[in-house]
Amino acid sequence: MTLKMSVVTLKTDCKISMDATKFRGFIASKFPEQILLHQHEGKGFVYLYPRVQYKVIDGMAMIVGIEEGVDVLQKIAPEIDCLNLGDERYEVIDKRIQEENAKFGVNSVIRKYRFLTPWLALNEKNYERYRLSNKKSQKELLEKIMIGNLLSMAKGLEYVVTEEIKVILDVSPTNERVRLKKVEMAAFTGSFVTNFTIPDYFGLGKSISRGFGTILRTK
Repeated sequence: MTLKMSVVTLKTDCKISMDATKFRGFIASKFPEQILLHQHEGKGFVYLYPRVQYKVIDGMAMIVGIEEGVDVLQKIAPEIDCLNLGDERYEVIDKRIQEENAKFGVNSVIRKYRFLTPWLALNEKNYERYRLSNKKSQKELLEKIMIGNLLSMAKGLEYVVTEEIKVILDVSPTNERVRLKKVEMAAFTGSFVTNFTIPDYFGLGKSISRGFGTILRTK
């Protein structure tokens, strides 16, 4: 399967010193008529794999558009000339838009990926299970969760998985907890190998529209 995707990279006059949460809020409020930017409509929340995802990587802002999200980014990208993030204002001094048709799905080739941003794998229930387990059981639990993340992403992108997904993780907890909506969450960093092809800059896990769990293929 191939997916249409685009990556808008915004270089600002100084590096952004926060995660993508405020970035997402700014863009969503600037273009409230574009539902895919915030995933809310009159009836409530739109539950699907986010077609628009916001990232801050190495101090640089990025927006990833997937399928119908590509058309949205084509409309809004020319109008983004500054970012007002909390008390900080960043001027956009360079803008790059890259579009491609990316491969997606189970593959016979094993590929390695690393997390560019913290992976939020655990909810309150499985965090307790993780905390009380030994290292071997912790690794097995996280690998099952990763497979679940991949299955959820596939379903949200209307891809039918007909073969077994395999994952081997090499991750460790981050030194600091991530705060999300005033709740502290355990986060992980590191890499994994899998027989599932994932386009660069896609997110896995919780709160991926806010930039968490962003991956990049490594050689």
